Amino acid sequence: MSATERHQSCEARIAEELKSADDYIADTYRKMDRASEAGNYREQEELEESITPYAAEVVRTLRLTLSGGGPASWLDIELERGTNEPVRVEYHFADWFDHAQTPVTEDEAPGLWRLAEYYAEVVEV
Repeated sequence: MSATERHQSCEARIAEELKSADDYIADTYRKMDRASEAGNYREQEELEESITPYAAEVVRTLRLTLSGGGPASWLDIELERGTNEPVRVEYHFADWFDHAQTPVTEDEAPGLWRLAEYYAEVVEV
């Protein structure tokens, strides 16, 4: 990656990064399949280790649809495991063929956070 590419926004770079990641992982799976078919389980294991994610976690998300159609808006609320307390609220706005999202803090959007807290408590998740 060149210095110029590094200074591009993530939005400008994401399609290429996605393709690169998928190409690498798909190629590694093909190699793993060949190693398995050949009975080379050590190589298969090494290849599997090379694509082991940095981290894996289950994120519980509650989605509240505020409006549908065009435009639409909703909240994605990440819930703390065990307590169902909102730990992150993200506001989404979508209109025809366009979408934007932004995280919101309780200070920025106290009404949305109160709604998130209420539904996190009453909805079975």
